[in-house]
Amino acid sequence: MREPPGNNDGAPHSKSNPATEATGSPMPKDRIKSKQPSGQPSASTSNPSEREKMGDNGRETENSALTPRQRSALPIIAASPTMAQAARASGIGQTTLYRWIEDDEFREELTRLREESAQLARRELQGLMLRSVSVLADAMEDSDKAVRLRAARYAMSFAVRICEIEALRKQVQELEEVIPLWAVHPSPSRLAPK
Repeated sequence: MREPPGNNDGAPHSKSNPATEATGSPMPKDRIKSKQPSGQPSASTSNPSEREKMGDNGRETENSALTPRQRSALPIIAASPTMAQAARASGIGQTTLYRWIEDDEFREELTRLREESAQLARRELQGLMLRSVSVLADAMEDSDKAVRLRAARYAMSFAVRICEIEALRKQVQELEEVIPLWAVHPSPSRLAPK
């Protein structure tokens, strides 16, 4: 809807100005009530830079183009194993969810939340490793020979995997150190036509 012509403060050229109507004298701009859609702060209530930094919960956030509905659905969607379950659990339609996923900002935030969740799960699992080793060690001391044998197999299996992973980690690290050098000084044999 187009604003009626007027001065810079948006007030129309008429004798009935809400700022002067009640008292006959102009009211300070910070006292004029702005007609904003519900849920949005009035432009006169706070500094624009403060509004951009504050989220719905009062915490500082980045200026986001996501709607409140998208922000509230994100944690549910991030925790859901399938899109159908995500749509059902968050109370939105699958078509809407797929449309949201196509939005770069929504997809980036969803990816960030999923990575954060995976990182938290890894930390929790790392915390359980010591307890698991302790339980395995106790099982190796069990009076039942079959329990001791199974515990020994698990221990050997895990030890072999750990050694393999460590060897792979070292190889990747060595490759990461060599790749920049190779890019600067390529081997002549690799450049020769075959």
